[in-house]
Amino acid sequence: MGNKFVMVGGGSTQSPGILEVLRKRAKELNLSDLVLYDIDEERVSLLGQYTKMYYKELGSKVNVTYTTNIDEALKGADFLFMQIRPGLNKQRAIDEKICLNNGVVGQETCGLGGFSFAMR
Repeated sequence: MGNKFVMVGGGSTQSPGILEVLRKRAKELNLSDLVLYDIDEERVSLLGQYTKMYYKELGSKVNVTYTTNIDEALKGADFLFMQIRPGLNKQRAIDEKICLNNGVVGQETCGLGGFSFAMR
């Protein structure tokens, strides 16, 4: 039996690169199931359908599913990957503008914009 990998925030525009790495390393990770979870049904459906088609086209045997039900997504999970953005990109822009308006770099990963994101 293989591992179940759940991506929380799976509808993100950042997901495709991560999904490609998972596909390439599926055997090494003993990956049998991949679940994309997101609160945005349209986004997770679009990316979920694409991922299913892409994995199948390239011969991957990983079972890809997607859902907006967190309990369903997490059931039996072996690995959990979190890529959530509280406040979405609207809040990111606010965080960065506050910094810039005060003469500070608002960089989102290691600057004060990122600190605000982490505190949420």
